[in-house]
This record gives sequence, C-alpha cells and structure tokens, in this order.
Amino acid sequence: MVTTTDRARMSRALATLALALVLAPLAAAAADVTCSAEVDRRVVAPGGQVVLTLHAQGDLGQQPGHQPPQIDGVEVVPGGTSQRFQLVNGRSEFSVDVTYYLVVDRDSDFQIPSIVFSGGGQTCRTDPISITVKAGAPPPAPSAGEPADSGARAGRPGDAYFITLAVDRDEVWVGQQVVLTFRYYHSKSPWNQPSYTAPRTEGFWRVDLPPERNFPSTLAGNRYDVTELRYALFPTRAGSLTVEPARLEIAGDPFDRIFGRRSRGPVILATDPITIEVKDLPTPRPPAFSGIVADRLAFTATVDRDTVPRGEPVSLHLEVTADGFLKSFEGVRLPEQPGVRLHDAAENLRENVNGPRYEATFSEEKAAVPVTEGTLEFGPLDLVYFDTGQGRYRSVRATVPSVVVTPSDLPVLGDDRSGFRRTEIARLGNDLAFIHQRGGSSDGPILLPLGHPAWWLLLVAPWLALGGLRLWLRRREADRRDPVGLRRRRSLEVARRRLAEAEAASDPDVLARAILGFVADRQGRSAAGLTAADLVAWAGSQGQPAVGERLAAVLVECDQARFGGSADHDITALAGEVRGLLQAVSGGRPGPGSHTVALLGTLALVGVLGVGVGVAGDPAGAPGPDPARLIAEGNQAYTEGDLDLAVRRYTEARELGADSADLHYNLGNAHARAGELGKAIASYLRAERYAPRDRDLQRNLAWVRQNTRDLELAAHGLPPVVAQLDQVAHLLAVREWGLVLLVLSWLVCILLAWTWWTGDLGAGRRRLLIAVVTLALAVAVVSATRWYEEHWRRTAVVVVDEAEVRSGPATTFPVVFRVHDGLTLEVRGERDGWNRVGLGGDWGGWVPAGTLEEVDQGR
Repeated sequence: MVTTTDRARMSRALATLALALVLAPLAAAAADVTCSAEVDRRVVAPGGQVVLTLHAQGDLGQQPGHQPPQIDGVEVVPGGTSQRFQLVNGRSEFSVDVTYYLVVDRDSDFQIPSIVFSGGGQTCRTDPISITVKAGAPPPAPSAGEPADSGARAGRPGDAYFITLAVDRDEVWVGQQVVLTFRYYHSKSPWNQPSYTAPRTEGFWRVDLPPERNFPSTLAGNRYDVTELRYALFPTRAGSLTVEPARLEIAGDPFDRIFGRRSRGPVILATDPITIEVKDLPTPRPPAFSGIVADRLAFTATVDRDTVPRGEPVSLHLEVTADGFLKSFEGVRLPEQPGVRLHDAAENLRENVNGPRYEATFSEEKAAVPVTEGTLEFGPLDLVYFDTGQGRYRSVRATVPSVVVTPSDLPVLGDDRSGFRRTEIARLGNDLAFIHQRGGSSDGPILLPLGHPAWWLLLVAPWLALGGLRLWLRRREADRRDPVGLRRRRSLEVARRRLAEAEAASDPDVLARAILGFVADRQGRSAAGLTAADLVAWAGSQGQPAVGERLAAVLVECDQARFGGSADHDITALAGEVRGLLQAVSGGRPGPGSHTVALLGTLALVGVLGVGVGVAGDPAGAPGPDPARLIAEGNQAYTEGDLDLAVRRYTEARELGADSADLHYNLGNAHARAGELGKAIASYLRAERYAPRDRDLQRNLAWVRQNTRDLELAAHGLPPVVAQLDQVAHLLAVREWGLVLLVLSWLVCILLAWTWWTGDLGAGRRRLLIAVVTLALAVAVVSATRWYEEHWRRTAVVVVDEAEVRSGPATTFPVVFRVHDGLTLEVRGERDGWNRVGLGGDWGGWVPAGTLEEVDQGR
C-alpha cells in the first residue's frame, strides 16, 4: 500500500531527476571550460619581477576575454598573447595563453586575484596566488626573460645596452637538443638598427627557432626592452664543444658632431664563448637503434583501409614525432612479412620551430601489396631511440590494424623481388667514399702551372733554338755561295787565334802573319805580296790611318825581332796591342761564331729550366711545421670521427703551402660529414683541378650536390656535341694540358728542324707535320680555355644555409631570389662588401661577400 509519504518522496525524486537531466548538458559544457594561472616564482625582492601566465580553453563559442589584474604597488605590463582555434566534431574550441610581467614596487606581500575568463555565456575563474616580497630573494629563472646565470654576457644590468648568450643545459648527450638563447637589452633605442653576428656553432647541427620575441624587463631598477633570438643545437660528436661569441655592433649617433657633442663611435658588444660537455651514447647500442636521440617521442602507424582485394596496394602511414634531429633519420625498418610486398612510396619531414623547443615529425608512406588472401597482420612495430631524460635506450611500439585480403583475379603489383632488393641495396650503399690516406703536401709528378714564367720559357725555348738554327743554316748557305765574303767575316776570328798563338810562343813571325793575314782576308787577296804600304793604304781607306801606321810599325818591330833578336821587343805586349787595333779597324762587328754562341746559350738556358722543373714547388726546405705531418694528423682525426680537428689540420697544412688533390679531397670529406655542403663542394672543386679523373672525388662531389636544395639552379644543360667536347676538355687538369702543349711544341720544332737540316719534306713527313701542328693548335685552344676558366672566371660556392640575392649591393634593395648552401655561382664583380653573382641568363644579383667561398683562394 502506497502511503502519502511515499508519494511525496517519489515526487521529490522524480523532480530531482528531471532537474538533473535539464542541467546535465549545461554542467558538461561548463566542465569543458578550463582556466589556470601560473607564476615563475612566489618569492620576489622589492623592484623585482614576476611572470604571470594565464591559460584558458574550452567550447566557448567565441574567444574568451578577461581583465588584467589590478594590484596596488605592482605595475602590470602585457607581455604577449597566443590564440588558437580548432573545430573538433562540430565543436569550436578556443584556447588562449596570455603573459603579464608584474614589476613589484612595494616591500610587502600581495596576492594576485582570481582572473575571470568569459565567453559564450560561460565563465571560468583562476585560483588566487600569494606572492611573498622579501629582500634578497633569488633572481627569476632564465625563461622569465632575465639573463641566464650560466652563460655569457657583454655589459651588465644598468648599462644602456648589454647582451647575453645562454644555453638551457651545458651537459648533454650526442644528438640531444640544446636551446641557445640570445637576448639584447636596451634601455634606449639606438638611432640605427644594430648589426648582429650570430655565434658560430661548429660541431652542431643548428636550426633557427623563430619568431623573434620582444618583451619588457626590469633589471637593477632599470626598465629594458628585450629582443630574444633562439636556436636549437644538436651536437654531432662527443667532447667539449664551444659555442663561439655572439656579437652586436650599435652604430654611433651621427648627430653628435652636428650638435657639438663628443662622439664615442660605435658600441661593440661580444659575449664570451660557452662550453658544452657532450657525452657519447652508451655502448653497446641496440642492433635496432634508429639513431634518434630525444626527450619526447611519439610513434604511430595507420592503414588507409581495413579490407583490400589481393593484388591492390594498402597505404601504410608511419609517423614519428620527436624533439630530436630527424633529418638524418632513415625511416622505420619494417620486418619481413610473408604474403606481402612492401615498397617505399613517399617521405616527408615537417619541422615545428614556433614552440619553446624544436620538434619534428617524420612521415613515410609505404605501399603494401598482399599476394595471398586472408588476414594481413603487420604485427606491432618497435622503434628504438635514446631517451635523454632517462639516459637509456627505450623502445616505443605502434600497433598496425589488421587488413582483410579478399580474393581477386588482379595481378600482384610490383612483384619483382629482385628488382626491389637491388634498389634497397643501392640506397643503403649511397654514401661518401673514404678519404685518401696518401700523405705529403703534393701527390703525383710535379708539373709547372700553365702560365708560369718558367712554363713560358720552356714553350718559347724550342722556337728560339729553331730560329737560331734557321739563321745558321742561311748563313752557311750564303757562305757557300760567297767564299770571299766568308773570309772577310771570319778575318777577325782567324786573326785572334794567330795572336793567341803569338802570345803563347812569343813568336814575331806568327804576329806578322796575323796582321798581314787579317788585311789580306779583308781585301780578298793573297797575303804573300802584301807590304806595309798596302796595309797603311787599306787602313786609310777605312778611315783609320793612324791604326795603319801603327800596324806597319809593329811589322817593322817584328822584322827586327826576327832578324836581330827579340830581347828588346815584348811580343806578348805587341800581340795585345794589335788585338785592340784590329778590333778598332774592323768596327767591333762580331764574327759568325757569335750566332753559335747565342744558340748554345739558349739551349743551356733550356737545360737549366728543365732541371728546375724537377724541383719547382718543392716545399721540403720550407721552415716551420711539416704539412705532411698535419695531413696525417687530419686523416687520423677524420678516421676517429673528430671532424673539427680534421678540418683544422687540413686547413693548417693548406695555409703552409700544401696544395694537392688528396688534401682538398680529404678536407671536402670533413666538411661534408659536418654538414657544411658549400665548403665541401668548394674543396672538391679545388681537388678536381688536380685530379679530374679521380672516381672517389667525382662520386663524392655528385653525392653532396644531390643533397643541396638548389638542384634546378645548379643544372647546366649543354647541347650533346658541346657536352662531349666539354667532357674531353675536362679529362686532364690544366697543368696536364700545359705539359701536353709543351711536348707538342717541342715535337713541332724537332720536325721542322729535321726537315730544314735534311732539306727533304716528303709526303709522309708533311702529313705527320700537319697532324702534329693541328693537334698542337687544338690543345692550345683547350689549354687557354681551361686556364681562363680557372684563373679569370671567378667561381664561388654558397656556404650559408640561405642567402638573399638582391638587385643591388645593399640591404635596401629588394630580394630577387634566394640561394642555399652548396650552389655554385660565378662572381662578376664586387663593391662595398658585396659580390655581384650570376647563374647564367637573367639570373643574377648581389649577395654579401661573407656568404660565398671562392674556389680560387689566391684572389
């Protein structure tokens, strides 16, 4: 029996249930709205700063709004707002993050009141936060906008300008992310934009973390505007790595001179370097280690459908998200699956650089083609990475949904197991060839450079000798046709020999024959009937009567000495006097023997130069460190993985004068391993000038170029015939072409000399001479072209991640296009620290000189 009391209880229960059903959606909606307030510190000193961060999120229907807190004795400065909106299952969800900087101007404790967020008819309150004001409180954490305690700074709080450089950690594992933060504090704005030079970070992969942040800060009682730049660094090797100083130059005020103020010039700020201790990953490493080093990692695997006919592909999507460096990640290794063929479809790397830390997502698509009916089970996929937080190797697992394979008469797509395996082997084996272990500062035979002065002398020497031979042959032919003329030309030479005999034997008769024979040869007559009067008459006809009289007097003295004794006559002195008289009357003209002397002198010079070729460029006697030892140390450092040391040793050897293909090749390998593609290509191009046929060099150069971003700009297509001629021209180095040209030049001269000597130019010798001359001319054209290409055409390589090519030599000109690390350009001029570059056609502009490295470093 139901009583009145029971009915009343049932009525109240039903009313309560109905009210709950009506308010449940509203309560659920209200539950969807969340908000919170956080501070970076709860104890602050008077004059200090507290960073307040507010967060609100929910299905509000519109962006939530709020009022900033009002606190007596506390200045509330807005810091920044971040808003996000997304539509999930028909619901619009807003989220907002707001930052405030609370500058404390009081010495008593205070409370941050509740902040009310409202939107869409809903509200949410944050909890109040109590702040203790205490003298001598510790400074805030670096994330609050203050200079980091562990880092480097230039200047100090209280100065008008100062900068800081800090890292979020100074002891990491190889591959672990380090956030490098640069901050520029200024209490007054400079008249011009400061010039900032980012710190060098050799030994790290570096990624910029935009955007640039600007916020206020109060330090040492001074209010500053702060500009913050951040970078993500990933160490590539173990050891002590150094972040080089950051530099900021603030130009002086140009109005100081106008208003008579004392100009202090530019303000230059440079931080100290920061040392980061990098630990190597623990060994032994798991065989399935993916190479990823991260603090957070997520791994998912999905398929595009759960049912597929046999022979049709299923798309398997794999995605890895981590705060590690995934550019070198080769992808997920899938185990062998029976009844399925796997093929690589696509890969994609997305980088998130807008958050507090760098994060990357690596996605890859694989086409799985089932070959049998049934259920396709991929099984769980494991990915092994190194967890930096726990300091150990961990494995994350992704479960792939199973796929039902239905019967089908379709053929199996891509059923070429051998071909697929060949592709995999080729992909996995694609890497840099190892360095060359040959030591020394040079390799191969030492050749004179084309265009060197000694090279030009060696080229001209056979032609000079050939000219001398031609003159001698002509003179010999003329002598055959004119015997009298031959006597006249040789008269002084014959007289000198007789005078030498007279001096040696003190014979007056020989001295007299020398005088009479000279005059007879000059007149083309016999010396038998020649008298002293004839001698005087001939000398007078030559305009030298005094010489004739003196020669006649010498003949008299010879007769006296011959018939009356020679005690009172010095025949030796007379012979010397006669030599001068004969030289004077003959006009000092050289005899035919002088041409022979000139020819012999030329050949002697060629011989000396030939000997000099063997020692040209030999640095054995150079003082200081041994380049061969530095190269050996660089090879050892490269083998041990110390790329920075290898680069330093190779560079030191090059600066000491070492210049060889192996040195530049090894240096290019070290730069390529360090990720410096532009510097690697520049070194490879220098090595190619000495060893153009080196297979390792050509392979590594092609490998590095394939990893550059500007492949479409680097491609230079030539017509087929021109391309073949260009290949022939680059088969030999310029020095080798120079040697070939020297050999052909000498061969042409030898053939011409032999032809002139024998006087016979048969049909066979004529064809040989024409062929050699034609070949020599072709080699000369190729040599000149290659020499111009290497010594006059300025080739340079981009050595920065990205360079803006502008229409003029200043930052005020617009950007025409952008080029990236590793692109080869032609330098066409320079002005005020800018280089004018070209890529052919209309592709050209101006880039800062520091973004390029010229292949010919001697400029």
